Amino acid sequence: ISERKIKVGEVGESLGTFVLIPWTGIYKSADHALGYKAGYNRYEDVNGYGQIDFADRIIKGSAMPKILMGLNNSFKYKNVELNIFFQAALGSKIFNATYAIIAAPNSDVYYPTLAESVNHWSSQNTSAAWADPASKTGRNFSESTQYLQDGSYCRLKNLSVSYYLPKKISGVNASLTLSAQN
Repeated sequence: ISERKIKVGEVGESLGTFVLIPWTGIYKSADHALGYKAGYNRYEDVNGYGQIDFADRIIKGSAMPKILMGLNNSFKYKNVELNIFFQAALGSKIFNATYAIIAAPNSDVYYPTLAESVNHWSSQNTSAAWADPASKTGRNFSESTQYLQDGSYCRLKNLSVSYYLPKKISGVNASLTLSAQN
């Protein structure tokens, strides 16, 4: 596995498999063995070498959905017909790099711009969802499971409503249709 790649193509793994450092939350108290202070991001030391680096990455999900589904149905009442088409993909993961960049300070961004990140760790807010933005250790790995999100969705892909004109008005089989596609 390449040093900094987050997706791999290996024998036995699906295309788009993510390899990331496991994020386990935020340190509630200092960990002197690894050199972390309270409020810093907490990562799992997978290989047990006493340091967190890219050798600690694990396979964690795939961008490929496990299930793809679709449902197409028509409902007709007198001269009006409604046609709907739903599409769904379940079981995929998305590595949200944009979210990672705007959520935490890094070499290019000095202040987090994500609204959620105002709930960051401080001595008064120890149950925060985000690490202390003042951490200057360089140990905020954007290549972690913290930014891996569920990619499952269900959407209404197509909707159409048709009105069939009576033959005595149009003289032929004719309809007016309004359609929208997502």
